[in-house]
Amino acid sequence: MRIKQLAKLSQGPFSPDNLHRIAISNLSDQDRILVRWWCRKYKTPLKPLNEHTQEELIIEMLEDYYEKNPAEKDKFLKAVSQPLLEEKWDGKMSDEYEREMQKRFARKPLVDDSRFKSNEVLTPEQERDILDNLGRNLPGSKRVINQTKRSDEFEEEFGEL
Repeated sequence: MRIKQLAKLSQGPFSPDNLHRIAISNLSDQDRILVRWWCRKYKTPLKPLNEHTQEELIIEMLEDYYEKNPAEKDKFLKAVSQPLLEEKWDGKMSDEYEREMQKRFARKPLVDDSRFKSNEVLTPEQERDILDNLGRNLPGSKRVINQTKRSDEFEEEFGEL
């Protein structure tokens, strides 16, 4: 028998609410009503037990339940169709939360980055040089490159090949 765990059924398209909705919609399907009548009359299952999945068995069980208790079907549909009664949020946080956040953000920063800030506007060439040299000449680096002196030695030797 192909039985799935109920925890797995509650994820994805076979959530408990969806199984209830399927069972309720099956009760108004004329073909399904005819098949269920035939199975009851001749006391035979629609298919053998080992060919059913767990969700099919649950749906059949819910169909029987809702067929015997139509008031429960209406109660379920009413509960599912109404949104949860929650207060609408006005977009403001509570005063206690605001105080907590102010206290948290009022802490001194871990690193003083003021020496790296400037109002100077860089030219595109200066920006390119900065980006090209990011991470070079760092303390403790095994590879220290002096980028101030540029050489076109490569172009001279290999550029004409």
